[in-house]
Amino acid sequence: MITRAVPKPRTQSFEGSLEFKWLNIDYDFQTLIDIGCNNGEFGSFLRGYLDIAHVLAFEPLERHGAHLESMGFDLFPVALGDRNGSTSFTVNKHDASSSILPMSDLMRSQFPELQETTPIEVEIRKLDDVLRDRDIGDDVLIKIDAQGVEDAIIRGGYETFSRAKAVIIEMSFVPMYEDQALFNEVHSLLADCGHKFSGIKNQICSVRERRPLFAHCVYQR
Repeated sequence: MITRAVPKPRTQSFEGSLEFKWLNIDYDFQTLIDIGCNNGEFGSFLRGYLDIAHVLAFEPLERHGAHLESMGFDLFPVALGDRNGSTSFTVNKHDASSSILPMSDLMRSQFPELQETTPIEVEIRKLDDVLRDRDIGDDVLIKIDAQGVEDAIIRGGYETFSRAKAVIIEMSFVPMYEDQALFNEVHSLLADCGHKFSGIKNQICSVRERRPLFAHCVYQR
């Protein structure tokens, strides 16, 4: 009897420089706001390729703090949302997928390696309040990979998102986390901030049904 491994959802890198060449032509970004910075790998790529002077890194997991600061990032060790205070944060084995929201059954079925989780308590802040007295100018790129709470972050950072020149954002078509806002709702919030949908950099699909799960999208003012 042959036992076949259960295939994992297909993923692909979207960090190739050619996929962002047009942003380098259209803009002269001075500041990158990296929301959900994790270990800083993608933020470091964007900083180097787009020649961005300053990176403001928002990452609540303490384990990444010293590394991000050693990279010259301006670290804010908080989660972002639409309120100020504290919140429960679920850390899983692959900590880039950790979130304020619990994983959905769909997420668990598609990514069984994420089953092992640990809850911690983290500080949560509104982006606009954090940056209220900081002059970041208008030549801003926002990268946001926040595992299901993108809507709350945009509501808490409406002024900042409305000033940014472009946004690179992960958006879901099906609920990967419980009670998360899906593509249409997040799209409407970004449109309210003056951004237009410019394209998809990559789309992750389930292997068996080829159902679109989530994608990394670009918005421009």
